[in-house]
Amino acid sequence: MRDAPDVLVIGGGPAGSVAATLLADAGHRVLVLERERFPRYHIGESLLSATLPILDAVGATPAIERHGFLRKPGGTFLWGRQRAPWSFWFREDPGGRPHAYQVVRAEFDQLLLENARAHGAEVREEHAVTAVEADDGRPVVHARGAGGAALRLAPRFVIDASGQAAVIGRARDLRQFDDFFKNLAVFGYFRGAERLPGELANHILSAAFADGWFWYIPL
Repeated sequence: MRDAPDVLVIGGGPAGSVAATLLADAGHRVLVLERERFPRYHIGESLLSATLPILDAVGATPAIERHGFLRKPGGTFLWGRQRAPWSFWFREDPGGRPHAYQVVRAEFDQLLLENARAHGAEVREEHAVTAVEADDGRPVVHARGAGGAALRLAPRFVIDASGQAAVIGRARDLRQFDDFFKNLAVFGYFRGAERLPGELANHILSAAFADGWFWYIPL
């Protein structure tokens, strides 16, 4: 991209890829700077049905369907005062979709990033943003590529979709922490694990106990 982009997106995860695709479709020059080389690992595999209209809007649904991610019809819970398991189904929402997906995030995120490329966004992987400044009211983004080359770009707008990296939030000390969410989480993956029975087999299972809660997601 010879000239400064209209919009520079920091981060090529789902939020960054979707934003880049929509902006490119609207005719804007978009540059995505992604720190990692995709595919890369990420946790967070169980989607909600409300994500499906977004996939439609960016034209990613055919690729997602072809990929064959597990269809998720709902969820099952051991939660609250009632200790018997209870379930919900997306099909029960009159205006919603009958399913969502359980996804392998490395694969799902790469599909969305490639979709952004296909829609005209420029994507540079292994480019880490090192600073975001303001010059006469316009943002200036400094980044470094995989080979160490330094970049200085002055887009009209910057979208920080860097997730927990919070590039702008850290730089400007904007982050605020809620003590309620200062907890510890551990996770792992298992082969040959038992699923829920029958039509619940593709459900996410979420269960609360005295000291916390867990989720159990088939992939």
